[in-house]
Amino acid sequence: MSTNITPPQETNPLTFDNHNAIASTATMTSPTQTSTTQPTPSIKKIAPLSFILNAQFTIKKSDAPVFLAATKLVYDACLLEPECLFYHVGRLDAIQPTWLTELPEEESEECVITFSEGWNCTLEWYKEVQFRKEYYGPHMKVAGAMWTKPRKCRLFFSG
Repeated sequence: MSTNITPPQETNPLTFDNHNAIASTATMTSPTQTSTTQPTPSIKKIAPLSFILNAQFTIKKSDAPVFLAATKLVYDACLLEPECLFYHVGRLDAIQPTWLTELPEEESEECVITFSEGWNCTLEWYKEVQFRKEYYGPHMKVAGAMWTKPRKCRLFFSG
């Protein structure tokens, strides 16, 4: 599956230079979905970084459009959280634009989707407050059923 990215217009009020980057927007379309505007993950605010969560999800390539649609709901909601400093969805095996734009061309029927999230909170708060928010439930129900291998998570703490 291939998608087309339309870069944000120069007048976009959310686009800043590299030193003051805040979530900019891009329009993403695919043959099976209508055009949507999505923030591209970048540093959205200047704040102390407490930890980075990196998660890997192995799924069938054919499940990717539904997996990414379910992920988009969590992605958008997390970027609105004051504690979320950045949220990046990508593919483990490629260097690419910030939002997944196409699936790998290799012979494998699986692909690995990665999330990198930067948070300004304690891990305890993240587990007890953030991860219990209502928008994670539908995501876990839909996307979790698509995992072909157990998810892998790594935490990196600052300081």
